[in-house]
Amino acid sequence: MATSSYLFDLAELHFGVGVGPVTGINRVGLAYLDVLIASGRPLYGLVNYHRSIALPDRRGVVAYAKGLHGIMLRAEYHLGRVGRVPSGLVAHLGAKRPDGDFSSLPPEINFDRPSFVILGTIGARKNHALLLDLWERFAAETAAGDDRPMPQLLILGRRGWRNEAIFRGLDSGPLRGVHIHEIADLPDSAVAATLCRSAALLLPSFTEGFGLPALEAALLGCPIIANDLPVCREFLRDLPTYVKVTDPEPWAQAVRKAVGWLRDPGQILRGALPTWDSHFATVLGILRQPSNALLTRG
Repeated sequence: MATSSYLFDLAELHFGVGVGPVTGINRVGLAYLDVLIASGRPLYGLVNYHRSIALPDRRGVVAYAKGLHGIMLRAEYHLGRVGRVPSGLVAHLGAKRPDGDFSSLPPEINFDRPSFVILGTIGARKNHALLLDLWERFAAETAAGDDRPMPQLLILGRRGWRNEAIFRGLDSGPLRGVHIHEIADLPDSAVAATLCRSAALLLPSFTEGFGLPALEAALLGCPIIANDLPVCREFLRDLPTYVKVTDPEPWAQAVRKAVGWLRDPGQILRGALPTWDSHFATVLGILRQPSNALLTRG
């Protein structure tokens, strides 16, 4: 294969995953395009796509979920105006059960209380606003004499951008440090341990590219309450409790109910999850094709 040929993978690849030498492949270039952003901001998408993908020597595009592949196809009309649109297919990301280090649990968190986790960048599409409103409601009910356990919300992740209203609420809200804890830069092993000690992972996102936190939570046996997103059903099927984010009342009920849930060690999913071997078999299979071969849209 000519050294100028590239494969562009839409996945946030874990570069720590080892890939052995592949015969006949001299050089592989991997670039990341946030297709969720590109599809929502046409001008940004056009510029970014023109610079990174829509060039004549690009071999193809690999999406890591069927939903992303659909977004890519729907955007072709716009993207084709700035260059050739490479063909694409789907190669699911792999998953393995993360290891938890319980000695690294956040010391400021009392895990004797029911804890709920939202994991990932604090950005608008993650819909932290729904959860902040719910926790204000729970606190008001507790103050009014509700004897049900007051849950705590653990927000694990760095702050993103264009989410100033949420940042202000986190900085000045009366529940901060009492019932709501924001923790950035927690090591992966501590995140895994936190999920193991929590009542549920909360995923009220408006959209998700892959939902890796939910997949890892499932492998740890941590219950999941999620917005009804196609990407979640693609990987997790009926394991999460799906609650649409259009109405906060069912979310409040689901969180209250989750306090008494029993944990599942995750065997339900383990036999059917995609693996890194299958992901790279698909990706490297593309690279082994002749440079003039067309990829199949899958």
